[in-house]
Amino acid sequence: MKTLILALFTVGLLGLLLYTPVYAESLGLIEIKKWRVINSPEVCGDKLCKELEGDSGIPPLKQFNEGISLEKIRCKQGFELVLKTSNNHPACVKESSIEILVQRGWATVLDIIIKQHIPVDAESAEKARQIGIKGVVLASESFVMDENNPTVTITISDINGQDAIIFEGSGFRGFHVIDIIITNDFGFEAELKTKTGMQGTLYMPWLLYEPLRPGTYNVEFSDRVSSHDITIKVGSIQKEKTKLRLSDITSSMFNGGQPIVFSGNLFTESGKIIQDAEILIMGDGPCPSDGIIAQGLTDKHGRYRIMVETMIWDPTDNMIKIHAEYLGDEFYEPSSTQAEVIVVYPNKDTKSC
Repeated sequence: MKTLILALFTVGLLGLLLYTPVYAESLGLIEIKKWRVINSPEVCGDKLCKELEGDSGIPPLKQFNEGISLEKIRCKQGFELVLKTSNNHPACVKESSIEILVQRGWATVLDIIIKQHIPVDAESAEKARQIGIKGVVLASESFVMDENNPTVTITISDINGQDAIIFEGSGFRGFHVIDIIITNDFGFEAELKTKTGMQGTLYMPWLLYEPLRPGTYNVEFSDRVSSHDITIKVGSIQKEKTKLRLSDITSSMFNGGQPIVFSGNLFTESGKIIQDAEILIMGDGPCPSDGIIAQGLTDKHGRYRIMVETMIWDPTDNMIKIHAEYLGDEFYEPSSTQAEVIVVYPNKDTKSC
């Protein structure tokens, strides 16, 4: 009888242990699991996937299929890694062929995705998600929050095969609650809650059980004292058309060395101002060789004011046509203004570009 009671007590105790809550404090989660390891690293054979190194003697697609991440795939000497646009497979091509392959639409250069490790455009991020590239940066910013200067990086990745957006950071107050609120202009809202570690580090994965609607999302980080917003892009985004204006120049004739001011504004067709956009003042003369005679940024009102000293841009007749140009970005389409004629009368002190 005593033996039976002891056996029942042992089984009951084992059952409690199997169902004991597992706390993942750094993830801001409390999960109850049975016979399952939480947040186990990806394993490729007898090694962690992140420990695998590429081998230039093995075809790049085979390296990738064996779990080697793109940034560690190796090509033979004289070859560079690209992404085939037809099937999103990695390929090694001659360095001298890259430019023409990109122009023909056969390949995509991976520099913007892997080597520079900078925020990438929505199309590249979506392509990265489709082929399983890990840790593609959507945004990375440092900012001021209360008396601290945290840095946050937002990446698109996966956890055990589940798509995820991961929020990582440092420089926060230690053991402090952080709210992460994700919204867009279409009524979407998701709120995540976590707590920083002892050293003020942040790690919060957001598992995407359903695909996010393509578009722009605002991510607000709040420590209940102050907050900071970061914009991320998901999927393919329809770029907005823009309008660029160049204010009338008071005179078309200038003495050499005389300052000239180019001003105007940049906005979307819907009337939204575009700030911190680079505006180029382009000339059709032989000098400078890239045609850019001046450049500057729009202010918070979408206005720009760019001053430059006149010089001899075209020595043949001292006359050039100029226009303002905006090259666009991942959100906005490019636009330009009509051409204006400028005549520069040189003197002995007039500079030549």
